[in-house]
Amino acid sequence: MSVGEDSIYREIILEHFKNPSNKGTLDPADFTYEDVNPLCGDEIRIDVRVQNDRVSEIRFSGRGCAVSQASASILTEMVEGMTLNEIKALGRGALLEEIGIPVSPARMKCAMLGLKVLKAGVYGIDHAIATVDEDYDVAGIVASASREDTQVRSPKRVSLVVAGLVPANRFTQIRGYMAEQFVTVAKAGFLEPGELMYVEVDDEPVCLINLDGELHALNDLCTHEEASLSDGTIDGDEIECPLHGGVFNIRTGEPESFPVVVAAEKYAVRIVGDEVQVSVRK
Repeated sequence: MSVGEDSIYREIILEHFKNPSNKGTLDPADFTYEDVNPLCGDEIRIDVRVQNDRVSEIRFSGRGCAVSQASASILTEMVEGMTLNEIKALGRGALLEEIGIPVSPARMKCAMLGLKVLKAGVYGIDHAIATVDEDYDVAGIVASASREDTQVRSPKRVSLVVAGLVPANRFTQIRGYMAEQFVTVAKAGFLEPGELMYVEVDDEPVCLINLDGELHALNDLCTHEEASLSDGTIDGDEIECPLHGGVFNIRTGEPESFPVVVAAEKYAVRIVGDEVQVSVRK
């Protein structure tokens, strides 16, 4: 990329940050999802309306750095009119191409937050299930989830269909009830080899890594100082912290390079059907 082209793309990013497309909320929406980048404090919420399996309207809201907010704005322009399956197949390479400028490893999580939020919402449509008695209120769903006449199965913070409480084609966002030790965090195939992502399991920050087709999960916080490993870089079977360059072995969590001297906690990962599940419980 020439210096002139780089300057043009940077101006586009700045314009999307100052005057974002599709900024706002939708009420009602067919699904809503939100998430944060804990390292930078970026926040993104995406509301979507779906018609004939296509995105008919989309809005985003939130706050954060120019990269996260501009990327979300660009993303909403990209996906309007797409089918849900097309969004599921959308990779970060396509978004990076639209962004147009090199994104450093330290900023990759900022740039991909909107895509992560959108995909989580889309997958929530297919896989979130809630059946409750009509006289239950929303607040009672989680509390009563262990009752025999109630079944709730959902990844954390994914929109749930709440039968009898909202129209059948509408979705409401509530905190998922986790009855099992393992928690669904992504779809199988969502991460390509060499990619990593931040997820939360029972409020624990987790760095999920695809290493040569094998999934691994480490506690996302560097044991040297509070930096996010999911903002780090993968080199062979090691991951380097973005803050001070400490290195952990992905397969074991053991420290490989100073200043890291304490291992990162390693978590169990399994694939059930087409769902990736992680357990942080001992």
